[in-house]
Amino acid sequence: MSNTQTKLLDLNEAAARLHVCKRMFYRLVQQKHLPPPLKVGRKSLVLESDIEGYLAALIRARNDA
Repeated sequence: MSNTQTKLLDLNEAAARLHVCKRMFYRLVQQKHLPPPLKVGRKSLVLESDIEGYLAALIRARNDA
């Protein structure tokens, strides 16, 4: 296991980070733009690194256009 700390966001935090509603967040997962949330007990959690990676890909696509 690595020494890096993994930050988990709940669905509301993840959607807010992307400035979208939860419905749009689930659409992005369904369209395979984002990986599905992790289930921990009854909670659904998202890796902060997944959100950051998605945003970085959007920025790269914008810069390549």
